[in-house]
Amino acid sequence: MSITHEAGIVLNRDRLVLAAAVADRIVEKDDAVTGGVPVSRETIHGYALHDLSKLLVAVIADRPALFQAYVEWQRSVNFHRDIPSTVLHNRLDVLSDVLNAHMDEDTFAEVAPVLEAGRQILSHEMTPTVPYLTPSNPLLSLANRYLQLSLAQHYDEAMRSILRAVEDGIPVTEAYIRIIQPVQQELGRLWQMNQVTVPQEHAVTETSRSLMALLRGRYRPPSRHNTTVLIACLGGELHDLGARMVSDFLYLEGFHSIFTGANTPHHQIIDEVRTSGASVVALSTTMSLHVHLVIDLIDRIRDVFGRKITIMVGGYAFNQHANLWKDVGADAYAKSADAAVSVMQDVTASLSA
Repeated sequence: MSITHEAGIVLNRDRLVLAAAVADRIVEKDDAVTGGVPVSRETIHGYALHDLSKLLVAVIADRPALFQAYVEWQRSVNFHRDIPSTVLHNRLDVLSDVLNAHMDEDTFAEVAPVLEAGRQILSHEMTPTVPYLTPSNPLLSLANRYLQLSLAQHYDEAMRSILRAVEDGIPVTEAYIRIIQPVQQELGRLWQMNQVTVPQEHAVTETSRSLMALLRGRYRPPSRHNTTVLIACLGGELHDLGARMVSDFLYLEGFHSIFTGANTPHHQIIDEVRTSGASVVALSTTMSLHVHLVIDLIDRIRDVFGRKITIMVGGYAFNQHANLWKDVGADAYAKSADAAVSVMQDVTASLSA
């Protein structure tokens, strides 16, 4: 699916120029926009790129609620860091002014309702974050212990606690779904609430990555499927743990899964599809600012292979927005690693029919 909205074309094509213009305007206005919070032009430019990317996704999907969800998240991040509420409001005002000056009247008319929807969220009561580690999780105590040990930098002990549980009979897939996955989600929520630092988040994530490698290495599934699946994170996408989990689940279910890792250039993904003979490509993106790259890659895959390749998408960006997977032109969507297995079983059945 190519970007067809004129506003989407402009936002995608000119996002670097627009972000620079927003940053220049904010630096020029200084305290009037930042609320007296010291911030570098580079940081402002990064925020502007995020704003524009989220706006792009909402515009091409024709769903203002996508931009509203982003604004609500950004408001929560600011609130937990004691950043004045006026900062985000002022930033959206500057963004609107820059876009209005850059676009013609008809093109800006496509963007204005989405921007206004984002502004409206700021007048509502802030939605509290919801914990991912809840009493409904049958392995809650084990998950909590794993998270606390990891945050306390007892990484080896944290991993041993899970490995012992698996040795005692907990299925490997349950360790992924009930422990690693919700712990990583809770970690993101804790960062949003300013309760963990970026280094802490990264350290726990690396512990989970090591744990997953140990768990996978202990299991040798029989080959039950002839289908080859290529799992990839696009260029620029550094969050690869969820995609790695999907690859492991497919491996455990007997699929031939190939995981290319984080930040894989588009042309190399296409080359690997050709070399591996994959009939299914699973694309993962966590950040909505990379959704336009998903659209581009899907278009390239279609240009090279036609409809021979089944394309599945997933990741946080798609989990937050129902049916976005259809808007980007994918054939299927999986919300989680276990859901990816179900989707692949359906795909395998349809390929052999």
